[in-house]
Amino acid sequence: MKKRKIELVLVACLILLFGCKKVTFLPIQGDVEGYITDNNGQPVSGATVSATFEAPTQYGPAEDQNKSTTTDSDGYYHLKDLWDEILLHVDHSSLEPATTLIKLSGKERFLQVDLALNGSPTISRVTFEKTILSIDSLLQDSILFEVEVEDSYNNQFGDYQCNLKLEDSAGNTRRIVSATVKEQSLKRVLLAGVVTAGKLQAGSYLVNAEVIDPDGNSHLAPSVEIISIE
Repeated sequence: MKKRKIELVLVACLILLFGCKKVTFLPIQGDVEGYITDNNGQPVSGATVSATFEAPTQYGPAEDQNKSTTTDSDGYYHLKDLWDEILLHVDHSSLEPATTLIKLSGKERFLQVDLALNGSPTISRVTFEKTILSIDSLLQDSILFEVEVEDSYNNQFGDYQCNLKLEDSAGNTRRIVSATVKEQSLKRVLLAGVVTAGKLQAGSYLVNAEVIDPDGNSHLAPSVEIISIE
């Protein structure tokens, strides 16, 4: 029994001496791509996407490196030849920045990372007093409308722009109607305007609403209503 214990102790010592060597992880290189949108899901062009990481060197410790690119009109970016653990940072002049930490692996050398930047206004409601407009010049018919906007990221009063775009069945914009600020608080803006027939021909028109805040950020709400001109 004593001999058996001695053998076990010797085996344990051998394992400690020769078996427990330092584990070395090989660095992993790969690409990161994705899409940058705002809080409404609309693509953000012109955003700067930066990646900070440690790149291996032939001799000595790894070195800190940084690569960056700019999103295209679709909000797409692609960063090549990155290493291991990556700090991804997205910045835009009129939106709040975003940062995330990602890690490449043997199974995921090419990652898609989509990020959203807060800062854009959001059209929450568009209402019309009616949806049928007469083209009879004697009636001088019109439609009053209101556009309610939520904006938690902007504390500037005034300078909000809002337009209704009337499109025909072929998708062509036939009329643009502006709205002005009616009420405003720190997180809510109410705009109002008037639609008249003008020189529009009889038919149905699809209405799209768009608002632009003082920073130049916008929100497009498509197909909010159909107005008929008779």
